[in-house]
Amino acid sequence: LYPPFIVLIAPTLLLYFIYSYPLSLRKTFLLIGESLILIFLVAFIIFIPQLSSLNILINYFFDSLFRNNLDGCIPTREIWSIIPAVILPFAGVGLYAAFKKKLFYFLVPVIIGLIYWSVYAFYPKFLIIDYARIAVITAFLLMIAVGLGIELVFDWLKKIFSDLNKKEVWLGFCLIILTIFAALSFFYTRYDSWEHIVLRFNTPQGIWVKPTNSPANNYLNEDDLLLFKDIQQTRFMSVPWKALVVGVATNNYPIDAKASIITNSLFSYLHFMDADCNEKKVIAKDQGIVYVYSDKFSCPNFIELGHSREKLFLYKYQP
Repeated sequence: LYPPFIVLIAPTLLLYFIYSYPLSLRKTFLLIGESLILIFLVAFIIFIPQLSSLNILINYFFDSLFRNNLDGCIPTREIWSIIPAVILPFAGVGLYAAFKKKLFYFLVPVIIGLIYWSVYAFYPKFLIIDYARIAVITAFLLMIAVGLGIELVFDWLKKIFSDLNKKEVWLGFCLIILTIFAALSFFYTRYDSWEHIVLRFNTPQGIWVKPTNSPANNYLNEDDLLLFKDIQQTRFMSVPWKALVVGVATNNYPIDAKASIITNSLFSYLHFMDADCNEKKVIAKDQGIVYVYSDKFSCPNFIELGHSREKLFLYKYQP
């Protein structure tokens, strides 16, 4: 489960409890308040041992809450570039069907996703979850709505054209659709629909348009590969999101990697960076750290080897 999905999951769960266990308005707000206090308390217990001060914890919280756009501008992720425009009307019909059936547990995350999508189309910063992920999860939900819409349309057509009620006609139609889908799926990676998603930068010379990459590609760049080209099967410390992609791409072992299905979290990067030079030396020795790829710092036992365009500096630990 991707943690920022809480922006979709929490309101849905709240709606579930409100409908399943009807409470007065006062008790509802009391439940919400108690839940928020519990969340902050659990987060405090989890993170405070890794950080040396409450100030760092608060800054870390707000840095995770409001984040800058890694692309440097607003990508053009129009909804009709993500979902084929020809089937978008079915999504509208499907959402109407979901509303008629009172499928509010489905409608709430769709509405929240569409609100996020609309705001991110004009606003450059992120609130908890980034633009690419909100577009993907909302698109998946809308495709479910498309399925509901197609079902409703066919139910309507079957009332008009009685032949559609015949089993052999229905099976034949389904077979044609599945055959087309299966045939096209083999060429999925050859489609160029992604070229419609571009980055538009405002420059003194005018608008500069640049093709976009997937979010994962922004985590790894040529400087990373160049700096680690001669480093293999070695333990290193870096920013968790950078440590994950560098470790996988260069066959090295990160001490603290971004959470994924299989991950490392042997020692906190934030704790390491907050330590003084003597503590850094002890941590490096205890954890078997040979290289550090991080923000700039100056310690006698860590020799600077180079830096990337992202201002991450590569150091080698020498006892």
